[in-house]
Amino acid sequence: PLVFLVSLWLTLAVWAVHLAVTMRSEQRGIWVSWPVCAAVPFLGWAAVSAAWISDAAWIGWIDVLRWTQALVLFWVAADALRAVGPRRLVLGVFAVVATVVVLGAVGQVFSEAPPLWPENRLLNLDRSRATGPFFAAPTLAGFLVLVIPAAAALLLRSSASGLVRVAAGWLTGVLVFGLVLSVSRGGWIALAVAAALWFVAAARLKLEARLARF
Repeated sequence: PLVFLVSLWLTLAVWAVHLAVTMRSEQRGIWVSWPVCAAVPFLGWAAVSAAWISDAAWIGWIDVLRWTQALVLFWVAADALRAVGPRRLVLGVFAVVATVVVLGAVGQVFSEAPPLWPENRLLNLDRSRATGPFFAAPTLAGFLVLVIPAAAALLLRSSASGLVRVAAGWLTGVLVFGLVLSVSRGGWIALAVAAALWFVAAARLKLEARLARF
């Protein structure tokens, strides 16, 4: 509970700072993208469930607060990531964290040593499937699926330097290997869907660029 309350107050502080910076900037106003709006129904359903459906209302309202935190952080991140500097910082942090997670997953599967994360030592986990710092292999796969498309996009970006593309290729390989260790069918399905959507979006952008020339 203490950790949750601290994280909640930190989230509110981040939101307040972001609003203050936005209002003091030259481009005043609140920017909201459609992915942020798409998360609002989940928050609404959590509130409805807590108020009228859940037998333990206090647990339901904790879920509401968690969804609120996620929505606020997603909004702040989406707004800040329009700039190049924050995008590079976030991608770098995700790359480092994901690499550490995959290295821990490799140790889980191929080593008899105790798990790196204390939480996993309390559980009798199936060591044939990597879970990383999470309690379940599909959760690890879901985290990796969030990072793999960004690394692959850098690898396929023609304007990137050779060093960046080599680093992105290495990172993509490491993350895909971690996905293999998770043995998660849902993770592979999600990655396939993400790849298909990426190719469709790329093809649409190319078509729009060609039509704009006429």
